[in-house]
Amino acid sequence: MSLSVSLSQRRICGLLQLNRSSLWRVERDLQSQQGKRNSKVVNLDSARARKTLVEAVQKVIKQHPTWGYRRVRAWLVRREGFTVSKKTVQRIMQDNGWQVRNRRQTPRPRVQVSASKASVPNERWVIDATSCWSKQGWIGIMAVIDCCTRQIVGLHVSQRGRAQEAEAALEQECLEQFGLLFAKPGEHRPVLRSDKAKVFTSGRFGGR
Repeated sequence: MSLSVSLSQRRICGLLQLNRSSLWRVERDLQSQQGKRNSKVVNLDSARARKTLVEAVQKVIKQHPTWGYRRVRAWLVRREGFTVSKKTVQRIMQDNGWQVRNRRQTPRPRVQVSASKASVPNERWVIDATSCWSKQGWIGIMAVIDCCTRQIVGLHVSQRGRAQEAEAALEQECLEQFGLLFAKPGEHRPVLRSDKAKVFTSGRFGGR
C-alpha cells in the first residue's frame, strides 16, 4: 500500500532543516544551464550566421515596429534563444535603417542655425534652462539673456524646471524693463528665441 502526501516547499525544508534559498539557487542554476544549452550562439564571422540573425531581427521589428534595439535584443535572447549583445543588434538596425526615431517632428519650424545677434539692447532675448546639484538636491535655473549685451537680464532659480519657472523668469524681466507684463499698443517688445525643449514648446509657455 502506497501513501502519497503533498507537502509544500516550506514544510519540506523545515523537516530537512534546509534553507529555502539554497533550493532557489539550485533551480536558478539548472534554468541557466538549460538556457545555455538551448541558446543559439551567433558567430558574426560567418556570413550565414549573420544572415540568420539579420532575418530574426527583421522578423521581430515587423511584428513590433515601434521597438528599439534593446527590446528587440531582449526578445531574441529570451524567446528565440540567441546569444547576442545589444551593440550587435543596434548595429544591424542602423545598417538597415530599421531604428525608430525617438523624437517626433513638431509643427513649429526651427529657425535657421545662426547666432542670436542684436544691434541694440532689448531687441532680441534668448531664454534657456539648465540645472545644477546643490546640498538640497537638483535645482532648475531659467535665464533670459540679452543678445546685444550678452548679460543675464532675467533669472529664476527653483527646485523644479517647469513652464511656470520659465514664465517667472520672463515676467521678471518684463516688469523690470517695461513695468508691465504685456506690451502697450504700438510698443516694441524684444523678439524671444529658445530651443525646442519641452518647457518652451508647451502650451502654457507658448501662449504667453
